[in-house]
Amino acid sequence: MPFHPKNDDHSIEIVGFAFLLRDQITGNVFQNIVDHHHLWREELPALQSGQTAVVNVDPTRGVVDTNTFTPSARFSHLRPDGSPTWSLNVEADQIAVSCHLYTRWDKIWSQAHTIISQVIDVICKSEQEIGLQEIVFEVVDTFVNRGEAYDLSQLLNMGAHELSPTLFEVGALWHQHSGWYDDWDDDFRRLNQINFDARKTTQIGAMPNAEIDLVSIRHVQRLRPTETMKIADLKAEDRISLSEQMNRLHDENKSFLNRILVEDIQKRISLNQEGSK
Repeated sequence: MPFHPKNDDHSIEIVGFAFLLRDQITGNVFQNIVDHHHLWREELPALQSGQTAVVNVDPTRGVVDTNTFTPSARFSHLRPDGSPTWSLNVEADQIAVSCHLYTRWDKIWSQAHTIISQVIDVICKSEQEIGLQEIVFEVVDTFVNRGEAYDLSQLLNMGAHELSPTLFEVGALWHQHSGWYDDWDDDFRRLNQINFDARKTTQIGAMPNAEIDLVSIRHVQRLRPTETMKIADLKAEDRISLSEQMNRLHDENKSFLNRILVEDIQKRISLNQEGSK
């Protein structure tokens, strides 16, 4: 089998949870979030704060305005090389939690949910009402071929309707990006975004010119409210159960992978075992 998951027992490189906001977080509320770092300091001890430039383009005049800046903060747990295992990014118009050290879903979602709930609670205690634009769930799976003959049919299912047949004829360098809407429930419509990217890279620590093939599968699901919704509604479980929504999005990602991955790869990453992925 030429392709293997990037990690020993799973292929997940990144899991991300994001909340895009209709209203920008004000400076006072943002500072209040930073001041409550102690709530999640044990999980995310590092703090980097700064400002993000807001780029406004006037297409009629060709003018780009970058004179507006908004505060930003990144709370993270870092490896010795400085790369994050977990991070919480707060900007004026979004809150995002990312995991780069995946184990199993129940454990990951429990930790992410705790951090997200703490941040939302801090926001809700302020007087600012902030509208919710999107709930985003992202998973990136990566597979590696180290020097064996390239055969994409040993990784991806040629009959999957999400895949173009051309991909199996063009060699090791290709990409395919697609997206579509579907109905989700009474509260949301869902946008599916599927990005496949195949590339070559040099294997670290190998002899010069030792290349490996990588195939990454990025599945982003965006829930967009059908009616006006506030970030506080995520705290009020009687309206929106965030855990129910995320567990369902997780199941949808697994269903997608079941359709596109060949059976041997599914077994290799324990895709269908109880409590897996």
